[in-house]
Amino acid sequence: MNTSMRFVGKRAIGVISGLAAIAFYVAVSGCGLEAPNDSAEQQSLSEVVASAKFEIPSAKMKAMEDAAGAIDPGRPGPQHAPCGTAGPNLDHAIHADAPVSGAVNQRNGTIALTSTNCPILGVLQETDDAEYFCWTLANDGFTWTYARSIRTGVRGWSRDNLLDGFGAVNQCPF
Repeated sequence: MNTSMRFVGKRAIGVISGLAAIAFYVAVSGCGLEAPNDSAEQQSLSEVVASAKFEIPSAKMKAMEDAAGAIDPGRPGPQHAPCGTAGPNLDHAIHADAPVSGAVNQRNGTIALTSTNCPILGVLQETDDAEYFCWTLANDGFTWTYARSIRTGVRGWSRDNLLDGFGAVNQCPF
């Protein structure tokens, strides 16, 4: 009886140690949620325009140009989506292989340039289809689309220059 109790106790400690190791790995590695092209979120407007593989819709180009220069305070424009903000489904459009190239982060909001970034909820892989909802102008001066991964069901914000067709067509109403 004493021997079996020691064995069960050691097994329980082994399981607990294994779970702790997994939790440590997830905390340190981010569980693989950083997309390989995370640096693409750091490109400047001129770099995005120069490297665009498709025509940037005029409304989005105007919003980004206004953000890059002096924004007309009398002109209402789109606002960034603070962490935890969801966009309404205005597009109802599914895009095959949504990322332009490589994987694309899906964030909890459109803040992606500071130490207070919105957390990454998921990653659209290169072959993932996504349903685009709407777009808004973020505080980084770029437009972002709220989309749902068809494969995982995760909903989040991704930079438009990283998405097929430059993201959603309809602007979010906030």
